[in-house]
Amino acid sequence: MKKVIYLITLLVLGIFLYGCAKESSEGDYKINYLSSDESSIVEKDYDTRTVDTDELINELLELMRNDQGEIDYINPIPTDVEVIGFTLNDEQLLIDFSNDYLQMDKAREVLCRAAVVQTLCQVEGISYISFSIEGQPLEDALGNVVGYMTQDDFATNPSDDINSIQQYNLTLYYADSTGQKLVETTRNVYVSSDVSVEKVAIQSLLEAPEDSSLQKTIPDDVKLLGVSLIDGICIVNFSSAFLNQNYNISEDVIIYSIVDTLTSLVDINEVQISVEGSSDMILRKDYSLDNLYERNLDLVISSDEYISSQETEDEFNSDN
Repeated sequence: MKKVIYLITLLVLGIFLYGCAKESSEGDYKINYLSSDESSIVEKDYDTRTVDTDELINELLELMRNDQGEIDYINPIPTDVEVIGFTLNDEQLLIDFSNDYLQMDKAREVLCRAAVVQTLCQVEGISYISFSIEGQPLEDALGNVVGYMTQDDFATNPSDDINSIQQYNLTLYYADSTGQKLVETTRNVYVSSDVSVEKVAIQSLLEAPEDSSLQKTIPDDVKLLGVSLIDGICIVNFSSAFLNQNYNISEDVIIYSIVDTLTSLVDINEVQISVEGSSDMILRKDYSLDNLYERNLDLVISSDEYISSQETEDEFNSDN
């Protein structure tokens, strides 16, 4: 009988210790710091008992902002940069920094972004992170809105080729004045090595066209949550506002505005559109987001054709 009680006691103790070990492992994080020469990211183990999400975000941000008194690594967020606040909605974390953030040089700023994103995306319920500076969206050194970032955006150390900049002549497709055709336009952009050209292409498409008679096909309040490229397939993830469509623009024009813009880039053959990470839905009536869409230029007219048609229409209107 004593032996049975002893075995039961050991079993209960074992379960208790396993539970404690499991609970402890749930608080293990990798805090990303900068190397002492500010050339790369270094990870340091950190254990916390904090379970409230907002408190945990604050705790991790303060760890990355405060000087740890170490000689082999430094805090990625400069101590004079204030974290004004943050909001977390639908796995999207927006962090608002003070204007001092903009005083970082380019290399330090990119590494700062990488460290914050890699650290905070470990928190359950956070998949996308964006930065703002006193309420204004963060722009990179070339003036492009950085937008939402994921861990995949920093799969390799961003210090590699950090100063590499390439020039691209993007082909963007906007809706014509009737909303029934696509007009091919071009825009010259400069893309730094820490941002993918496909992300810049969609962010450009989110901006108003230079010709005011053309129409954006994506609603103003849509956020780009992510862009990934795998084996020639580009997956674009928008916020739920993408479903708030402008019904003056036909659904095929909306779909192929995005598809034709992306497939004009090298290495992209097909496009899938998702909303908040899901493609299990139909845009309006006919276009399932679960499909892979290939390039289709049947709806496209050139800028010259469009200008000519507009001039003809203006002449007709003036005569009448």
